[in-house]
Amino acid sequence: MSEKLSQFDSEGNMTQAGLAWVNCHEHSDYFAIIFQMGGDYRDFENDQVNFVTKEAKEALQFMVDALDEDKIHSIDFTGRFTAFMEGTAAMTVGGPWYKAVIDREVEELRYIRLNLPSYIDGAKPYFPVKGGWGCTVSDRGKHKDAAWTFIKFAAQPDYMYYWNLTTGTVPTRKAAVSDERFVNEETLDVVEYGLDMGAQLVVDIDQFIWLIVTPEMRAVFYHEKSIDEAVQVMTDRTNEMIRTIKGK
Repeated sequence: MSEKLSQFDSEGNMTQAGLAWVNCHEHSDYFAIIFQMGGDYRDFENDQVNFVTKEAKEALQFMVDALDEDKIHSIDFTGRFTAFMEGTAAMTVGGPWYKAVIDREVEELRYIRLNLPSYIDGAKPYFPVKGGWGCTVSDRGKHKDAAWTFIKFAAQPDYMYYWNLTTGTVPTRKAAVSDERFVNEETLDVVEYGLDMGAQLVVDIDQFIWLIVTPEMRAVFYHEKSIDEAVQVMTDRTNEMIRTIKGK
């Protein structure tokens, strides 16, 4: 379907992406495909990651083929979120917060939001979970009592739901499943397939996805590196970061 929806001008330049897929959060789809193939880059037992696996390599090749052969999107085309909002992408993949932004900024855009199916036939639609927004109180803070009072206030169900409804995020409370305010919330039934992206291992998840994994993926998409080279760098640099952060 994505391949059929892509459009090009007379010179072969993409004018509409069938599925806007890169230049935004492609690491998320990469991890999802690894999980759906039955693989796992997270090695909790040894407190490290490993992308030098059959599944991790095949997942990256899967994405390369979708771009180069099926031409569902292009690394040189507009990023997926922007393309969908401006109408140059027929479909895109994104977090639940996309809806809140689209509804606020592009009032006339007609679209539907669906749960993301598995990329791999017959596999459960596993997807990586980065985590949510949280509150912490520093032990060195001057107003710890006031800070804890605010956290207790914000953690009340009604205020948590207000946050979810305003931002378009998925509720963390299980009771939300039967709450009438979330009856039309399409994302609730995919929560069971979410797998921790690796925060328990990596600690600095943003450095992991934006400074290590994503640049290596893009180097492969631009054919600047081979898949073997990229997955090795992902593995080595991430494990080096883990050791540094944990003082090993």
